[in-house]
Amino acid sequence: VSMFREYIHIDLMHFIMGDILGVADSDLWVSVLVCATVLSVLVLFFRHFQLATFDPVMAASTGLPVLLLDYALTSCVSLVVVSAVSMVGVILVVGLLITPAATAYLLSDRLDRMMALAALFGVTSVIGGLYLCVWLDSAGGGAVMLFCTLQFLVVLALAPRYGLLARWLRLRRLVPQQVVEDVLITALRHEGDTPLSVLQQFVQQPADLPKALRQMAQDGLLSESAGGYRLSEAGDKEARQVLRAHRLWESYLASIGTPREALHPTAHRLEHIRGNGTVDYLAEKLGQPALDPHGRKIPPRQKNNHRKP
Repeated sequence: VSMFREYIHIDLMHFIMGDILGVADSDLWVSVLVCATVLSVLVLFFRHFQLATFDPVMAASTGLPVLLLDYALTSCVSLVVVSAVSMVGVILVVGLLITPAATAYLLSDRLDRMMALAALFGVTSVIGGLYLCVWLDSAGGGAVMLFCTLQFLVVLALAPRYGLLARWLRLRRLVPQQVVEDVLITALRHEGDTPLSVLQQFVQQPADLPKALRQMAQDGLLSESAGGYRLSEAGDKEARQVLRAHRLWESYLASIGTPREALHPTAHRLEHIRGNGTVDYLAEKLGQPALDPHGRKIPPRQKNNHRKP
């Protein structure tokens, strides 16, 4: 470049920002040729690229030339970048490679559908950006990227599965498992129907109690009556497993020298840790005790006890 710099006539801003409104016919034909070439390669070797990209070890074990496929995919990306530099510039072309794909990623988990959506968002970004460019009387490349970014932000907010609004709604409907288990234990220890006032007294997060009660009723863990709430058969079994965890934790805490007055409050916090065989490990480590440190019976392990996550 330094040797032939006197023969190079490229404006720096044109190289960085591009000039989509001043594209020559030759540039368009180059873009068409590159588009046809890249699409042909992707269609013909889509499965090979997919396997080599996501699981190169598996691809190599099946005899696919992983390194050659990697070079081919890199060459396709290079062709696209070089052909787009004159239109949108070297910096903005990176945004056009990433932003439409990121937008499509919010709408689909399937690679083929994601690629189709990314191409669609790329086309709409260019068309919408050109209209925006005329309306704002601004640079074409910047307007294209602005429209592309606006598309991403709209999809990020409104995507039905991964959007911010959908995530917020899911969090609002989410019932903390700790609240559910507090209700189960309280209802189990309270004979007969458990009044709402009693549940509010013993549940650590009373604000989530109405939502938890509705969810538990839908799951068939309890039913509402005139006197309060009563556990169903499934709810009784689940409550006894929580009680089993509580008393095993008390036994474990007592075995390591925890003061007697701290056994119950500490076990109450730990009883919610029941995943990955934790409770069974405690029982085995303690020698399958029948009674807790207070002399109360530890409920047996329920077979085929499937907890909802």
